[in-house]
Amino acid sequence: MKYSSTPRLINTIVFTLLATGFGFLGIYFGFLVTPFLWDKIANPPVKVPYLSVALALMLGSVGIAGFVLSLLGLFHSIKSLAKGKDDVSVLKAFNCYFAIGYVLVAALLLNAVWLIRLTTTNFNDSISVVFVIIVYLIGVIAVMIATNIPLVKVYADDESGKSIGDVLSLASIAGGASVALVSLVSCLVTVAGGNGAPGQSVIATKFAVFGAIPLVGALVAFFGSFLGRKNPGSKASVSMLYGSLGVYGIGIMVCGLFSVLQNDSKKDKYSFMFQGKSTNYGYWANWLDSTVLSFVVGGLIFLGAIALIVITFVPKKEKKAKSAY
Repeated sequence: MKYSSTPRLINTIVFTLLATGFGFLGIYFGFLVTPFLWDKIANPPVKVPYLSVALALMLGSVGIAGFVLSLLGLFHSIKSLAKGKDDVSVLKAFNCYFAIGYVLVAALLLNAVWLIRLTTTNFNDSISVVFVIIVYLIGVIAVMIATNIPLVKVYADDESGKSIGDVLSLASIAGGASVALVSLVSCLVTVAGGNGAPGQSVIATKFAVFGAIPLVGALVAFFGSFLGRKNPGSKASVSMLYGSLGVYGIGIMVCGLFSVLQNDSKKDKYSFMFQGKSTNYGYWANWLDSTVLSFVVGGLIFLGAIALIVITFVPKKEKKAKSAY
């Protein structure tokens, strides 16, 4: 037995606190705010704040992903306490910590390189975009260090990289599924509560598409993880993890496509990316940045995923023995 009862108990307490915090964040923004932001339809259950749909959807998705991973970690922590000498459950609980870290890294990084307007000019034109980007990048570095140092320490003996792949797959599944869940619930609320309001079909369609694409990404990562359990270290399982990233890249590009197809300054409420501005500068700055960056960031993620898949299947060259002469 490598781990004593102390880390098992600490894990149980920490995951309980994390589940409570993430659960509140996910339920409030994911199910009580996001579905009701456009035109305050269907008598919203809470006083809906003045936010862009994308910001509320992101906060709700991060909350749901963190909540599910925390519950999973809590389950493994309680299991490790009950069994006493079960180190496997402790490691699975640690994986949930690491997966939460990668979900937070993804959210912070996307805010730094793609969703830069959600927390800047959406609220006030005087907020410095550069300052906010720097803050997000610092957050990315801090969370990466806090996640990777203990991960490498825990799996120092795993030369195959399988354990790290399991963590990344868990993060991909949780992240994609949470975005899909919040989006599809919002689609159902829109269809049920719109009552033929202007733009109802547009909003419902966008929610449906933004629910379907990450759901496909999560399923690809799930089947890749399942395949990896049956055949550890298989190239197919690794390529499916990369494939899920490619699907998410496509989803980001689709955001830009919707922005182009529905560009109308008099119908700002149809945009998920920002909440509308009274000044022409504010509107066009938001629209142009979000549209262009959707194609650039999404395209880079998609091409990066394709490159990683190709590299995975390229045969490795065997090292030639050095001659003694």
